[in-house]
Formats: sequence, structure tokens, C-alpha cells
Amino acid sequence: MQDDRELFKLKDIIIILLIAAVVTAGLLVPELTAKEAKIPAEAVIKFEGLLVERVSLEKDGVYEFYELYGMKFTVENGEIYVSESNCGDMTCMRTGKISRNGEAIICVPNKAAVIIENSTDYDDNLDVILR
Repeated sequence: MQDDRELFKLKDIIIILLIAAVVTAGLLVPELTAKEAKIPAEAVIKFEGLLVERVSLEKDGVYEFYELYGMKFTVENGEIYVSESNCGDMTCMRTGKISRNGEAIICVPNKAAVIIENSTDYDDNLDVILR
């Protein structure tokens, strides 16, 4: 007795391809819409807890502010760091480059802080980042 059934019929192949297309689209659509809605990251620079300036991380440059005499902040490739400081221990310079939401550079002697805000480039489940 001969079995006339085929392993996959044309209808089965079409259904499998449609399911694969829907799954692929479901994975790609959130990624594409997230890129379009991305908010540019900013570095919020504060002196004695008060806002001095908001600096976009999208434009490279070196920044100095009257309130923070002796300190220079450098933005390169979407990251910011303290490139010059007149404080004694230079902890702010050794902190390195920051770019992720919530990261901060604190200079206690100069009463200065740099805090990253608005970056969508991090995991929403993070509470704190330690170095």
C-alpha cells in the first residue's frame, strides 16, 4: 500500500513563511521605532547643586564655565569627561568618560557635578552604576 501524503504541502509552507514573517516583523518594529524616538543624551552640569548648563553629547567640544573656573569638560563620541581640574585629588578626572543615563562625575572640592540625563541607551531595570 502506497502513502499518497506528502511531508509538507504548499499550504503548509505558505503558513510557515507567514508565521516567520510576522515573528520577524514583531522583533524588528520595536527596534526601529525606538531609534526614531530616541531622545538625545545630555550632560547636566551643576555647581553647588544649581544648574550651570545642559550640554548635548551629540556635538564634540570642550566646555568651560565661569562658575567652575579651572575645570574643563570634553565631549567626544557621545561621552563626556573632566579633561582639566584645579582640585587637589583629581578624582573627577580619574572617573573617566560617562555616557549612560544616571552616570555622574562628582568633584567635591569644586562643588561640581556632571550627570547624564535623557539617554535611552541603557537598561530600564538599572538602579545604580558603580565603578
